[in-house]
Amino acid sequence: MRAGPLSDKKVIRLLNAYFVPVYVSNEEYRDGGAAPPEERKAYTRIYHEAIQQKRHNGTVCVYLVAPDGKGFDSLVVSKAAEPGQLQKMLKAAVARLKTKEGKPLIKPTPQAPPPKAEKNELVLHLVSRYDHRGSWAEFPAENYIVLKQPDWEKLWPSEDAKPGATWDIDKEVAVQFLTYFFPQTEMCDFALATRADGPYKHKVEQLALHAKLLARDGKSARIRLEGTVKLKHKFYPGRDDSSRDANSTVIGIVEFDASGKKPSLRLITNQAIYGDQKFSVALRSLP
Repeated sequence: MRAGPLSDKKVIRLLNAYFVPVYVSNEEYRDGGAAPPEERKAYTRIYHEAIQQKRHNGTVCVYLVAPDGKGFDSLVVSKAAEPGQLQKMLKAAVARLKTKEGKPLIKPTPQAPPPKAEKNELVLHLVSRYDHRGSWAEFPAENYIVLKQPDWEKLWPSEDAKPGATWDIDKEVAVQFLTYFFPQTEMCDFALATRADGPYKHKVEQLALHAKLLARDGKSARIRLEGTVKLKHKFYPGRDDSSRDANSTVIGIVEFDASGKKPSLRLITNQAIYGDQKFSVALRSLP
């Protein structure tokens, strides 16, 4: 939906002008989910109304609800994703309810804004996507990682290191960002994404990140990074898909300037595969 109708400017305009769009994660409304009781009750009622009225229904579905809270139309996502179908549904709802155009109740903002960080913390922006297109591969996944100063300082070479010197990057630092080197999956609860005891059984099985000092001049330094990471990560939460590993070889650069402030870090995959599908990751530090 995000890569199809929800990327259509006409659909976006209809939603912003006539509707209060809401999307939910099914995981939050199941047993043990984080949704509060009143939201869980409304979620269940809207779903059951569609069943009783013999409308489209399911856990992957578009529901339209009138201002009085009663549902009146719905469309399963497989149908709503077809060209023109969601736009047609929304226009029919506007005509039916005689809704007047208005400004969005909540100002549109990016869904994944950079996190707030302290001045001495290094914020990393990571983007990952499959190399093919279609379904999951139509849009990238992104994440932000924040390295505290004691961690990013470990990227600095030893005081006596000279150009050509090599060493291994501290694994406790490297794992903080390499653990996200996998493509988008059926991830409904990001808070549990990298927990070994979570539904995705996420685990860093192998990790190595090597450094080579290319140049040094006082407080400035240029460092080449090269390494590998192997992750275990289930595509669907709770399902047994043990054949899915994310294997990546990575290459990048770290630069410290003469100011002695936070470094610039860039890292990409030059080869990556998840199960039998190729993917790519790019990571860069923000100013």
